[in-house]
Amino acid sequence: MNDAPLGKQAFKELYPNKQLRKKIEVNYSAKFKGYNATISMSPLKITFNLSKKFEELSEEIQLGVMQHLLNKMHKTKVKSMYIDLYNSFMKKIADYNYHSEKDTPEELRIVFEKLNKEYFNDIMSMPKIKWGSYSLTKLGHYEFSNDTISLSTALREDQDLLEYVLYHELLHKKHRFKIRGNNTHSHTKEFRIDEKAFRISDAEKRLEKFIRARKYKPKPKKKKPELKEKKKRFTLLDFFR
Repeated sequence: MNDAPLGKQAFKELYPNKQLRKKIEVNYSAKFKGYNATISMSPLKITFNLSKKFEELSEEIQLGVMQHLLNKMHKTKVKSMYIDLYNSFMKKIADYNYHSEKDTPEELRIVFEKLNKEYFNDIMSMPKIKWGSYSLTKLGHYEFSNDTISLSTALREDQDLLEYVLYHELLHKKHRFKIRGNNTHSHTKEFRIDEKAFRISDAEKRLEKFIRARKYKPKPKKKKPELKEKKKRFTLLDFFR
């Protein structure tokens, strides 16, 4: 959609003293997970790529995400009512998602229920929890936009650390994030206080040791395939030499 009026409005209201000399393009794509969006700029145009889910939302929230992205791209910190609405929506997005028990493997659902009862008074709604790939650099991740926690399969090797990483990600769901300028901050003071309440006081040290032990573990050498003995073929000449 070239010269999209909503994109032009987002720019002009955020930067009323700037002249818009580029075309504005707004695309809605089903390729994005949740409510994700990107912005790019070429010599001729500015392109907003938004999740198709944004089409279902009010124009005010769409203007907010576009202005948020413009601030990011131009490294400005201009505030607006639309950006405030967008930030408020993103903080509460987890409340609008519904996940059934079938969305989460039973082994992870049991761990969640244990943590929910022990640390969250059994009132936290269950996010979608899934196994990701085997990773030692990213053991867990909480996606606000679709209320989903992904866990590294490496954690299958240690139940205590699995519980700790899942607890850490559930704290992201509980505390959401704070906005400072154009950046979001998740590990707030309140987050860190709750994090220390986990039953294993040295969980972080154990986690570091766990990662080190696997990261620098020498990989077993592959055995060379045994050479099969070639069967000797006999001819009549072998018997008359």
